[in-house]
Amino acid sequence: MWETFKQFIHDISDWLEALGFIAGIVTVIKVFFINSDVKKLQEKHLFQVRVNDHLNDLKNSSKNISNLITDFKGNIKEIKLEVSNCIEHCRSLRKKIHRDELKNLEPLIKSMTKIKDNKIDINTLPNLFERLLGRKPIKQEEIDTIYTQITSLITELEHHNKDLKKSIKWEATNFHNL
Repeated sequence: MWETFKQFIHDISDWLEALGFIAGIVTVIKVFFINSDVKKLQEKHLFQVRVNDHLNDLKNSSKNISNLITDFKGNIKEIKLEVSNCIEHCRSLRKKIHRDELKNLEPLIKSMTKIKDNKIDINTLPNLFERLLGRKPIKQEEIDTIYTQITSLITELEHHNKDLKKSIKWEATNFHNL
């Protein structure tokens, strides 16, 4: 009888050990998913904290480019400087956001980089070496295109920000309910 009782207790402990092991694995998996959700929520929150600064900087750059373009030939250096500043704001945005979320960001960075690398002197033709490097004088049409792309990016960023606020609020509510 005593042996049967000991065997019964041993069997129960084996089953409880197996259940504990399974519960531990489930807990580790659940913690992994919760940690990844928390990390995504933190990234979204950090982006949202900085997005208004980026929006203001891009709006100021857009406004400055619009003002400078009225006297294109006289303000070409200032325009190029403003484009360079705008590139840095866009690159900072690119670090904080997934590539798929802002469609206008990458084309804008490419366009602005071309402007940044082009010649300032608008009256001369590029020599052979400059043509091989792809450097050519900056044209007003290129700056107009940049201005349009910046405006499109600002609009896209504002809509993304609104969607992100709703998403964060929804995720925070659902996370709190776990």
